[in-house]
Amino acid sequence: MRKHILVLDYGIGNIKSIMAAFKKFENNVLLGSANKDFANAKALIIPGVGAFRHGMEKLKVNKLDTRIREFAQENRPIMGICLGMQMLFSSSQEFGESAGLNLIEGDVIRLSPKQKHKLPNISWSEISSSYISEPLLEGINQSDKFYHIHSFYAEPKSREHILAKTKFFDKSYCSIAKKGNIFGCQFHPEKSGEQGLKIVKNFVNISNTHE
Repeated sequence: MRKHILVLDYGIGNIKSIMAAFKKFENNVLLGSANKDFANAKALIIPGVGAFRHGMEKLKVNKLDTRIREFAQENRPIMGICLGMQMLFSSSQEFGESAGLNLIEGDVIRLSPKQKHKLPNISWSEISSSYISEPLLEGINQSDKFYHIHSFYAEPKSREHILAKTKFFDKSYCSIAKKGNIFGCQFHPEKSGEQGLKIVKNFVNISNTHE
């Protein structure tokens, strides 16, 4: 049986646009959350919009948090998008302290402390990276812009897990994280036009090397 890319269905996220983006480059894309869906997946996409605590509660309802951790332990590629990226981290300060999946060590914190700048950050913003030869960034230029909409960001404990950064006024924050085969995009590649689709295509290519 040919393995699929699994887009996790847990009741949160812009599923239609993510499914459409990945189906441009991979015919076998499945929306699901059952054990068999995980078992036959070569890669996992964790979408998400909204609050961190609510997202984690939705994952825990059907023990999806456990399945995600097991998937990561098997070294299969994972991409978290927006809230999906944030939940990859250890904890969040949003609406009080909440524990995350802890697949990447670090915390999710408010982008603009004491509301110095108006939130959410809704922008088309550039990413900058010292790892432009990284497979996920193939074909991406430092001047390319991606669609961001968020009030919190993930701060990895280790700098080596920061693949790219983006500026919000005078704050430079992690907009792409990576640890092994685990990736997170704070922006929405599926809503970022041609450049965003390059990120999607690159992740599909990474997934195919692990099929």
